[in-house]
Amino acid sequence: MKGFLGLFVRELLITKNRLPRFLVGLTVMPTLYMLAFGWGIGQQVTQQGMPYITFLVPGLIAMSTMRHSFSISMELNICRFYWRVFDHFQASPVGFGTIAAAEIAAASVRGCAAAVFIYLLGLVFGVSIGLSPALVAGVLLNCIVFGALGVIAAMLVRKHSDQSILANFIITPMSFLCGTVFSLDVMPDWARYVVRALPLTYSTRIIRNAAWERNVAMVDLLILVAFAACAVIVAWWAVGMSRQ
Repeated sequence: MKGFLGLFVRELLITKNRLPRFLVGLTVMPTLYMLAFGWGIGQQVTQQGMPYITFLVPGLIAMSTMRHSFSISMELNICRFYWRVFDHFQASPVGFGTIAAAEIAAASVRGCAAAVFIYLLGLVFGVSIGLSPALVAGVLLNCIVFGALGVIAAMLVRKHSDQSILANFIITPMSFLCGTVFSLDVMPDWARYVVRALPLTYSTRIIRNAAWERNVAMVDLLILVAFAACAVIVAWWAVGMSRQ
């Protein structure tokens, strides 16, 4: 437990020391989305029977929690390739599972901070979503999935520059294709089958249904739990493999 807390607090202190940059990253993109799509076209367009800006806010929660949780990969890459601190983590008596869990927990805190900001931003734009256990569960599971994927990505890349390639080919497509900014109903059948294999699709559906007090399908929650469990296990393995 001490090893976990030490690593977890370390990541939080790094975030605190970089708080201005973190806040800029937290606020700029969602605000631009709300201005451009919410106020810009959101007054004339509807999605799933609701004003577009109302449809957009839960999607932004899913998208932002994904991006900010996954961003732990950048910090881990700096630890590995520049500071060489991660080698000391692995050489310590702390187990690989503890290291992975601490990094995923720190990533989840970042993701949850993003969710809180989007919720408050929605209030500014006149969109108040309901808070429920299902919504909280969707956000937390989304953070765990992408925090773990961030750890995996950081452990598997061989040089720091490769990290941006992974983000461009994995995170960016999911940001737009998993129901965050438009309904999957408008996609062709073959595309819907593809995005159903992506975890953000289920996160977005859970968060949106919970936000508007619709029934959250238990199968969606179970699939997201399965994604989270698999990602955490692979992250544990990746931390151990990166030592070799």
